[in-house]
Amino acid sequence: MLHDFFGNTAAYCNLIVNGQTIEKVNSCKYLRIIIDDELKCNLHIVNIYKNLMKYTSIFYKLRDKLPDQMLREIYYAFIHSDVLYGVEIYANTKPTYLDKLMKLNNKLLRILQCRPITTPIRELYKTYNTLLITDLHKQQLLLFVHKFIHHPELLPEIFINNKFFTFNDEIHKYNTRNKSNIHLYQSATSAGLRSVSHKATVLWNELSLTLKRMTAFKCNIKQYLLSLY
Repeated sequence: MLHDFFGNTAAYCNLIVNGQTIEKVNSCKYLRIIIDDELKCNLHIVNIYKNLMKYTSIFYKLRDKLPDQMLREIYYAFIHSDVLYGVEIYANTKPTYLDKLMKLNNKLLRILQCRPITTPIRELYKTYNTLLITDLHKQQLLLFVHKFIHHPELLPEIFINNKFFTFNDEIHKYNTRNKSNIHLYQSATSAGLRSVSHKATVLWNELSLTLKRMTAFKCNIKQYLLSLY
């Protein structure tokens, strides 16, 4: 709700486009991503959780009947594909919103691999050569930066035309070791620190120069993140 100068509650402003009033809703789905009116992504995360929950009992029945390789392929086809889609958007939220989904993903991996509950979580992911949801988020942000630098033609023009990232050597001409890094603009708000531009900049600047220049970047960045396990 909006408030006037005296603190009284006022009605929502009407948004009119081409003579048509745009209805205010609590959420909407766009390209399979559920966007809520507070941009918390919790509705989308709940939706993924419900989609994956139905596989729990199915996987219990399948794991003793199929070979390991086929179970791995089933995970990538039905679980990983859902988790990966839009992860750079929905995982950019509070850890508490992701916790339930991450625990379910752990459980599904444990079921398919017939592992006891005491198995270290990261071992489950290394066995299937995949990443925790929080690290999938990092991977996708780094791939986005790599495209921006090396394959801008693969990105929408808005990112290039509006200079989504600015490099240090565009700000100053000093010959420092960080001159090829992305310039990090400081932010005083939590929303600013969670923004894609800020998080992607921090992640990219932390990479070694060797890793940044690797040609098979997608494969190498995944292995780098796995190596941290």
